[in-house]
Amino acid sequence: MLTATSESLKTQILFNSSNSSTPQTILPSTATPLKASLETKYPSALVQSQLEITQLDLRVKISSIAEYTLPTTALDGISSPVLINKDLLVSLWNSPRKQIDVLHQISSNPQRVRGSLSLVNRGSSELYYLEDLLTTLTTEIRYPLTEGEDIMLSLTDAGYGLLTGSDEVLFTGVFTHYLGIIE
Repeated sequence: MLTATSESLKTQILFNSSNSSTPQTILPSTATPLKASLETKYPSALVQSQLEITQLDLRVKISSIAEYTLPTTALDGISSPVLINKDLLVSLWNSPRKQIDVLHQISSNPQRVRGSLSLVNRGSSELYYLEDLLTTLTTEIRYPLTEGEDIMLSLTDAGYGLLTGSDEVLFTGVFTHYLGIIE
């Protein structure tokens, strides 16, 4: 007999001036409490599981560096969205900024950077803003984690230091854990 179930898991990590130098694992691949409880409840059954990331968001508040200004004059006359995005990206990476890296590790293999994101001061009109980190892992709406795979976040000094003062980066991750029990 096959029985299927799922659970939704949510995790949050607040980065601030007191912990911004320590990489944080967002959800270790071993964090599957429902699987462990089902294996205990059905010791003779085969329990298969799949963990998928469905949301990775950052809520960002940076005030310790100069305010970022959109380069409107540099974009005048450009009609291509690709060129506009490139100019905006170059502008962001050349501005005062903080940086967060999405790290990826499978089992005992070395960590590698999957993507980096500039964190800027958007001024008092946009004190907090949201960034989607899922796009650093996939172009799909979800990212399946494999056995032994961990995703970590690490703040990196991009020339303007780590988080200081009232800077905050709140990470929120939502995961769906699918389980199948074969008895």
